[in-house]
Amino acid sequence: MQEGFTCFMISNHRTRLDWMYLWSVGFRFGLLSSMKIVTKAELRKVPFIGWAMQMFGYLFLERKWEVDKQFISDTVTYFAESESTMSPLIFPEGTDLNEKSRAASHAYAEKVGAPKFEYVLLPRVAGFRHLLTQLGNDVHILMDITMAYKDYVRGERPNEASLIAGRFPKEVHIHIDMFPISDIPTGEEALAKWLVERWSKKEAVLKAFYEENKSFEGTPYRLPVIKKTMMLVAGLLQLVLHVMGGVALFTDAWWRWWFFGWTAVYFLCSQFGGIDKFNVWMHMFIRSKLPAHMRPKRGDLKAAQAKSIFKKIIAAKGQKSGSAQLSKPSQPSTTEVPGTVDSKKTQ
Repeated sequence: MQEGFTCFMISNHRTRLDWMYLWSVGFRFGLLSSMKIVTKAELRKVPFIGWAMQMFGYLFLERKWEVDKQFISDTVTYFAESESTMSPLIFPEGTDLNEKSRAASHAYAEKVGAPKFEYVLLPRVAGFRHLLTQLGNDVHILMDITMAYKDYVRGERPNEASLIAGRFPKEVHIHIDMFPISDIPTGEEALAKWLVERWSKKEAVLKAFYEENKSFEGTPYRLPVIKKTMMLVAGLLQLVLHVMGGVALFTDAWWRWWFFGWTAVYFLCSQFGGIDKFNVWMHMFIRSKLPAHMRPKRGDLKAAQAKSIFKKIIAAKGQKSGSAQLSKPSQPSTTEVPGTVDSKKTQ
């Protein structure tokens, strides 16, 4: 990818661990450093993992719209004015797929007159639309991701317990459709319709995948399988580092004070909003005290430039892009780029 390339990523949310597998997508597209996952606020307080997420600048939402709306706006402003790139990953379904969430999705779909899905949940548009609107031309491409798994045991969705037990999915299939951000509708109704159309397609694709054992369309690209010897070496190295760190806690006073000191800082910060929220708040506070002419200016990449970047990306892959067909309900919302990425990861 080109330097400075940013992307808005949306994905279905089959399991609680989807975001971990999507790190691989971010890495291969050169987006890992700018990838900001939108997740629930409870994860902010998880020791070490949640604290690392704070440092990465992930967006933690309280699921209280008025609070989240302002926080999203302030966070986007913070990244834009601090000259940091931001490629958000959001799960419009709001939660992972399970029996309880599926029932809630069906009830909501019946209430609003929307289709009922079995392999995805009905997406919510409010947070997605607000984040997309706030980013404006600071993001170049929208990446629509569809994930499917060949489970370790049929019907067993990956979760934290299975991860610890080493029960990884046999394969992770990822299909990506890419669109110039300028081709995405901005009106609330039009965007909601576009999003439901995309999820309707995901439902059809995933139904064929799970019920008929059909692979995704496009030319598949299988990621190289990591050799067991490399995994063993990496595991042993990690074990050695953990043992050395544990020994140092009992033998080195400086290391002990440093470790427990920073643990206390992160623990206390997490109880009062987190490092990420403090950074955003401090930026907005200082910004409010500056005269308008002294405030940082957001970058303004014009739509034409963004579309040009999109075409170069697709051309580099030897594929063709098309123009949007957003005004015709009977047609797909936009011409897709089939098979941009269809990867399999074998554990």
